[in-house]
Amino acid sequence: MLTISIIKSGLGKLIEGLGI
Repeated sequence: MLTISIIKSGLGKLIEGLGI
């Protein structure tokens, strides 16, 4: 689903922002 793709993309950016 498109929503899952958006959520995964958001989580990826969040993790990158946290530096994990």
